[in-house]
Amino acid sequence: ADDDVQMIRPSGNPLSKAEWATMFASEDVVIESDELVSIDSVRIFAGGNAAVATYSKHSKFIYKGDENDDYAVFSATLEKKGGDWKVVFVMRATG
Repeated sequence: ADDDVQMIRPSGNPLSKAEWATMFASEDVVIESDELVSIDSVRIFAGGNAAVATYSKHSKFIYKGDENDDYAVFSATLEKKGGDWKVVFVMRATG
């Protein structure tokens, strides 16, 4: 992910890369499993320098004591920077 990536949670709250890492490093979140189920679409544009991808994941985790078993769909916008693809925006649909 790019350093200034924005991640939008199902609640609509945006998080920076640092905030996202802090959330998952906290005791509030316990990851049991996190599996990529499918890559559903990829569209490359802007002369091959940008892309939008959608993908599905199955995640089992505990958040603040509540067990979650979610299938969720994500949309990620990527930009080619210095020859590498970097996620610049990601949005997670409600699981």
